[in-house]
Amino acid sequence: MQRFTNRTALITGGTSGMGLATARRLLDEGAYLVSTGQDLVVDGGLVGSVPAA
Repeated sequence: MQRFTNRTALITGGTSGMGLATARRLLDEGAYLVSTGQDLVVDGGLVGSVPAA
């Protein structure tokens, strides 16, 4: 289901834990995403899982 197609979401704390899980779910649901966090997680994190635009 694409409930968030063409919508933008802002996630704080999106590099780990619940913020990361929420960010991934919103991406799966079709949202555009703006995410902040303290750590740049490349392997296995949000940055590594975002498809190229």
